[in-house]
Amino acid sequence: MKLSPELAQSIVDRTKTIVNYVINIMDSDAVIIASSNPERIGEFHHGAKRVLETGDFYIIGETEAAQYPTVVPGISLPIRFQNEIIGVIGIGNGSESAIKYGSLLQFTAELLLEQAFLKDESIAQEHAYDEFMQRLLKENFTGNEDYFLHQAKLHHLHVESPYFIAVTHLEKNLFPLSEGSAYNSDILRYERSIETLQETFSYRLTISGLHTVFMPSHLIFMVPLTEKEVDDAPAFISKFLNNLDFVLSQTLSMSYCIGYDCIATTMREIHTVYNHSLSAIHISQFLGRSEHRITFSDVYNEYLLLEIPSTKRKVYYENIICNLLNEKEGSREQWLTTLEVFFANNKSLVKTSEQLFIHRNSLLFRLNRIHALTGFHPQNFKDAMKLYNALILWKLDMLSPTELELLFSPN
Repeated sequence: MKLSPELAQSIVDRTKTIVNYVINIMDSDAVIIASSNPERIGEFHHGAKRVLETGDFYIIGETEAAQYPTVVPGISLPIRFQNEIIGVIGIGNGSESAIKYGSLLQFTAELLLEQAFLKDESIAQEHAYDEFMQRLLKENFTGNEDYFLHQAKLHHLHVESPYFIAVTHLEKNLFPLSEGSAYNSDILRYERSIETLQETFSYRLTISGLHTVFMPSHLIFMVPLTEKEVDDAPAFISKFLNNLDFVLSQTLSMSYCIGYDCIATTMREIHTVYNHSLSAIHISQFLGRSEHRITFSDVYNEYLLLEIPSTKRKVYYENIICNLLNEKEGSREQWLTTLEVFFANNKSLVKTSEQLFIHRNSLLFRLNRIHALTGFHPQNFKDAMKLYNALILWKLDMLSPTELELLFSPN
């Protein structure tokens, strides 16, 4: 482990509260890299040089100290980490008193160094685990199987373990960075904000093994399941989503929606389930739906329509709603809007007329007019399916390549 100036200064700042003497920390080249007297930083330290050569403490008396303009009587002691000397700590201003406190400061410095190492190691492990879980979401398991099997073994996870994935879509970036932000303090603040949020969810949801992945517009909750929870999956999912909804509403000060799919029976399915959950959100937004929770099964029909090539899409919808699209401006929008609202309200005449602010008889007139123009009646189940699919395919044709790509490839 290398003793950095930042870590060394933090040790000085904490140990100087123990004694009221000048404290210096030197690196492996005997150069002062941290001090309670900032003017000393960068100076060569003669006592540290002797300590590094001998591996033992060294006392500088008044006679020797007088030979150097900035040196005071005191003691220099090695700072060891894992049986290796990585630096030297020196205490000055009165040799007898300094010697008395030297061993205490040496022990304190080594203890703080050990704590910093353990903290860094813990953070590194957390980052490695977080990266592994993110890659499980974003990458196909079979496309990089050696990596995933190795990482699962390193993190003591079972590849065959089932998971439930819930994706929370946020209306805006939860922790926006200031424009042109590139300072360490900004990055650290951003990282700490994410860590605090993840800790909050772990604490409030109280689920063993829960892992939260943060992305600028999404929070993904990865829940390992027990055999009992898998056997009663609908009850578990309902209970978890209710708890998640409550915690989200209490924690976030913005609108959100939750997308999810069936359970990933093994780690190999996490990527697919995650993509389906994202698709559920994006397709729901494309359709203009306002549901707070969206499951992939709710948009499965539309998901399949995405697979139809663009040339065939056009042939289909033109055969069904060509006459509607050829109506003059104003009438065309009226028929298309009526269909959209009618289907969005599950063909309810009451709800549709209320949303369109028209009388029920006016709605029936519109539906009959659509029937006359297309040959398909919106109130007939089979005809409604054809009209609905044609409407969706036409709307898909209105999207830009980028917007289509988002629906096809949520990542």
